[in-house]
Amino acid sequence: AANGLKMLESMYRRPIFNVAAVQQLLGLSPQAANSLTEKLTDLGLVREITGNKRNRVFRYDPYVTLFSD
Repeated sequence: AANGLKMLESMYRRPIFNVAAVQQLLGLSPQAANSLTEKLTDLGLVREITGNKRNRVFRYDPYVTLFSD
């Protein structure tokens, strides 16, 4: 839960990110960073925007849509 909260706070400053950024920010293994990103995706907080299986980029959609109008 602590990593999720820290990541959520970080996404306000940087709403577009990749798993490597999660790793670096939180000091997680690649597997743990990927797992956290998947959980955020399942919750509907982030969306994968590249369509790739590798080097995926995610966007904090609820936050970004506030500024899209």
